[in-house]
Amino acid sequence: MSIWARIQSGTVVELTSHDPDGRYHPDLAWVAVPAEWEQLVAPRCRYVSGAFRPPLAHGADGQPLETDDMGWLAAQAIQGVRSFAAEARIRAAGTSDPVEIASWAAKEAMAKRHQAAASTADDDAALQAEADLRSSTVPDLVDLILVKAAAYKLAAGKIQGWQRQAETLIATEVAASNPSALVLGLATLKAQATAELETLLQQLQS
Repeated sequence: MSIWARIQSGTVVELTSHDPDGRYHPDLAWVAVPAEWEQLVAPRCRYVSGAFRPPLAHGADGQPLETDDMGWLAAQAIQGVRSFAAEARIRAAGTSDPVEIASWAAKEAMAKRHQAAASTADDDAALQAEADLRSSTVPDLVDLILVKAAAYKLAAGKIQGWQRQAETLIATEVAASNPSALVLGLATLKAQATAELETLLQQLQS
């Protein structure tokens, strides 16, 4: 999704996801937000020499300091990372319903019992009912359940790993007061995670 920022006196004062060209008074200055800043930019960010920067930090007297507000940038970055991870989990699960997701573990256990010839009468009845609904056989259904369970666990583990990696990057670059490295590093991680997620989703949907 493309985002544009309205700049006034070197500061972001408004954001829009609609191309502002021809929609506003020509005296208003709009700038396209680079992809790496889309989850971070917000009102109060600065626009300096053609680049977005965090807002200025403020001293105890409330006056702005000549330094980046890395605490603000860290908070924005962490919020963006967590939102991305939550959306990735929903995409991997194919649902946001926690009850449905919780039922998968029971279904996997049932499939494993069937595979080990240790299923109960209730297991067999449930598996047969679902197989009938799918116009499938119980052995094929059991194989499908176990394959998808393994793929979902892999996806969930990957997503957790991406989140931890991103949070470590944020902590490192905030400690080093390096906003450019933080922004570019997160953009690189997000691109890699998105590409890997698409591959995993193909496995889950096959």
